[in-house]
Order: sequence, then structure tokens, then C-alpha cells
Amino acid sequence: MTLKKIVMIGCLSLGLMSPFTYADTTMNETLVRIVNQLDALLPLIDQAEREQPKNQRVMFHFSSFEGSDGQLHTGLRDDIMSMKAAILMQLDEAQIDPASVTPMANDFIGAHS
Repeated sequence: MTLKKIVMIGCLSLGLMSPFTYADTTMNETLVRIVNQLDALLPLIDQAEREQPKNQRVMFHFSSFEGSDGQLHTGLRDDIMSMKAAILMQLDEAQIDPASVTPMANDFIGAHS
């Protein structure tokens, strides 16, 4: 079972637990769609990287690179993966608080005469 299916099943089961989670479930479904779109970008990024002319004065950075300042900078692929990780963290968090159960006033179990 893929991670996407597991996340989707989890989102749907949260929606069945409480009517108050409907808004969260709707948001989670949208976040899953965003993750799917980010995944769809990765092959396009790979293709664009292959198509970039070599030895240009100005290069587009698809992956991490060390700048002239000696610092490591993120590239496009790293930024996409960072966004995806943040969204997946949000999806993994518990979205509902535990319900408190009010005890019943009467005891319906007893000896029958």
C-alpha cells in the first residue's frame, strides 16, 4: 500500500469519527492533493535539469549548491521536498482531541425479578 493511500485512508477515517473534524478533513484532502502535485513536479524538474544548456554564465540550480559565499544553498528540488515534508508532518499530526464521555445518570443493568 502506498503512502498516499495510507494518508488518504487516514484522512477519511478521521472524518467519520466526528462531525467537528469535517473542516480538518477537507483541508487534509486538499493537502494530500498538494502533495500529489508536488510529486508530479519532480519528473518535470528532472527533465528541465537535463535540458539546461551546460557552461552557461547563469545556471538554474535544481539541487543544492555551494555559493560563492561558501554557504550551501537549496535548489528547486530541495525546496519542493521541504514543502512536501512540512505538509506530510501536518497530515501526520492528530487532528482530533480525545472525547470526554459523560457517565449515564441511570444504571440499566440489574437483577430482573
